[in-house]
Amino acid sequence: MSVLLAFSSAYPAHNLDILKNECIERSRRDFAAMKKESKITVNGRLMGYYGFENSASALILLDVSNTNVQLTKMNISFTNLIMLHASNSGLEKIDDIGNETFPSLKFLNLSHNAISSVVSNVFSHLRELEVLDLSFNCFVHFNYDHVFLRHEHLKKIFLHDNLLHSVRGTAGLNHIMHLDMLDLKRNIIEEFNDFNLQVKHLELKSNALQTLEIHHAQSMTLDASENNLTSFVALGRFTRLDLSRNDFKFLSQVEIKEAKILNLSYNQIESCLESSVGAESDEETNFSNEDGNERDGMITEILDISHNNVSSMKDLHLFKFCESIIL
Repeated sequence: MSVLLAFSSAYPAHNLDILKNECIERSRRDFAAMKKESKITVNGRLMGYYGFENSASALILLDVSNTNVQLTKMNISFTNLIMLHASNSGLEKIDDIGNETFPSLKFLNLSHNAISSVVSNVFSHLRELEVLDLSFNCFVHFNYDHVFLRHEHLKKIFLHDNLLHSVRGTAGLNHIMHLDMLDLKRNIIEEFNDFNLQVKHLELKSNALQTLEIHHAQSMTLDASENNLTSFVALGRFTRLDLSRNDFKFLSQVEIKEAKILNLSYNQIESCLESSVGAESDEETNFSNEDGNERDGMITEILDISHNNVSSMKDLHLFKFCESIIL
């Protein structure tokens, strides 16, 4: 079920535009004041600007970070280029970065620039791309399936330290995107969904989430600490689940029972653990499997519920697989 949150009073649309514009201006000033490198790195060797024009086809690794080199304005085809570093390069738009110039690219680092948006086809020719770093830019919104849904080799996307308010996919699509890592920490995200996304390691630390739904957890590591969460809905299993430093008062066992390492510290939880808010009977705390038979415990091995308001713990048999309970 899709949950679409309206802009909060803290970040209405015009405030987000102001934040984005301030971010771009700050990045421009920082880039103008930065001491530029006089050389670029080509295949591991330092060379002068444009020293690779006659041998572009032999390039495997190119680093133009901290320079004035603008690859998008160069009429060169880097047919065998695998790694491109272009951080701190004063980039504000990347409309041409994904054209036929880099057909073999696997690693693209565009961090520490002033990029605020990407069009849906900007990376359409980077079919071999595995790692994309867009951290420390000025993004406000990001629709991942509009940009990456058909990139079968993509493994890691870094979008941390931006201004992201929402990250979403489009419900109803049949294609599921598989990632090893999606890093979204230190943004201002209020809306996130994973309808077309299956991630092994999802970083949502230090955002503004109040509710969170995870639909495709398969041995996932999820860090959603330091948010404003009061509601968590999940389907699947977690290798590690960190919900610490949020605003939970109650948590349903049904949602967190499939977490091997579970961190609930620094919340406002009063009872460990309720099956639902306002549950009054012990019968409501039982688990059932798909056949309707009662299950006899959580799979949690390490539970941290310290720094809460817990005054009692009942049904300890539910934690029979725990090696450590931190109170």
